[in-house]
Amino acid sequence: MTSEVAIMNTQAIALASDSAVTFGQRGQYKIKYSANKIFRLSETQPVGIMTYGNANFMGLPWETIIKLFRKKIGRDKYNYLEDYINEFFNFLEDKSIFTELLQKRELYGLSIIIFGSILNEIKKKVKYIIQKTGKITEYKIKQISDEIINKRYIEIDRRAILKGRKKADMFEIMRNYQKEIDKAIKDVFQELPMFKKSVKRLHRLMALFCIRDIFLPTNRSGIVIAGFGEKDLFPKIYDYWLDIIINNKLKKKLRKRNVITYDNRATISYFAQGEMVYSFMEGIDPYLLEANNKYLKENIFDKYPEIIVGEISGLNKAQKEQLKEKLKEKSRKLYETYIKEMKTYRQVNHVKPIMDVVKVLPKDELALMAETLVNLQSFKRKVSREFETVGGPIDVAVISKGDGFTWIKRKQYFKPELNKHLYLKQYIEIDDEEK
Repeated sequence: MTSEVAIMNTQAIALASDSAVTFGQRGQYKIKYSANKIFRLSETQPVGIMTYGNANFMGLPWETIIKLFRKKIGRDKYNYLEDYINEFFNFLEDKSIFTELLQKRELYGLSIIIFGSILNEIKKKVKYIIQKTGKITEYKIKQISDEIINKRYIEIDRRAILKGRKKADMFEIMRNYQKEIDKAIKDVFQELPMFKKSVKRLHRLMALFCIRDIFLPTNRSGIVIAGFGEKDLFPKIYDYWLDIIINNKLKKKLRKRNVITYDNRATISYFAQGEMVYSFMEGIDPYLLEANNKYLKENIFDKYPEIIVGEISGLNKAQKEQLKEKLKEKSRKLYETYIKEMKTYRQVNHVKPIMDVVKVLPKDELALMAETLVNLQSFKRKVSREFETVGGPIDVAVISKGDGFTWIKRKQYFKPELNKHLYLKQYIEIDDEEK
């Protein structure tokens, strides 16, 4: 996991990220504090990128991918930040890096994960029936398998089709990746009795997964691209989830878009873990807020109509039901009013005063604020009983129209005085490009 913050006003963006990265599976985890998550997206232009979630994409480290892209575009300039984003996505879909063979291997690996979770659910159901009845037939196992596979298929099919995809893509994926899905089915389910229709549905399920709005937490990567294009007067920031490339098409979803304008002069965004940033902004922990609202709704607003009607005598059953429904409707409106009023209070008394200050912060204080918010999240993890999934050195960068991408704090795995050739090489490359 990680914690990342982006703060923008009319003159600049400050990016801050911790260095924690978590490895492991099945309850055995190891946390390292040396990951790089902030990068320049261009050698010379005011554009940066942050990564979170899976540190690799299609088996390749994000750091390698980003540096290859940076080398490819060189000193090219684009009019708008969106143009850099499109170029980056086109680069990812280039078959010279993520070949068709690699795409097939990745879909096989993803199928193993999804089919594995289905198999575990089948095993639990079969075990329960055996414990209850002492036996189970092969036909019953087929029925259970079909029910669970169908349930999972319906769950995926309910999700929206991602932008840029269409239902017909599912059939193309099934044709092109039939062997890989077949192999995953055999490797995971092995001798498990299944109907032929269940096997066919597994093929459809995997193809559907590739085009629907569903991303596995263990597999997805998050990228945050921020900065200015040549014609952008104010900074912008885009947050995407990426998963896999299939049929040379990137599975992606735009999660957040913030643009500074004359009317919207400041924003604060957090990515991955950010409950302390929310607490700082809103004046209340998000989990406490959720628990409080849930308790009020379920134990007060929903129950009081029944309690009140129960205390009234002289009414028949039909009259009581009628009164109860009226009271429930009024109670529902009161609850909605309460939620709305509390949100307004937080905006006026907590959020707005902070944002008014952010609007006029100079670049160095934007950077300090972003670093402090990440550090606050890190400190919370340090003093709690949870895993310290946020921590390590905090990298900070500021992107402005005039100064470009500027490092404020940056960790290095090497000593600069012993590796002067790295800096010399960078300057030589820039000088050669200028000539």
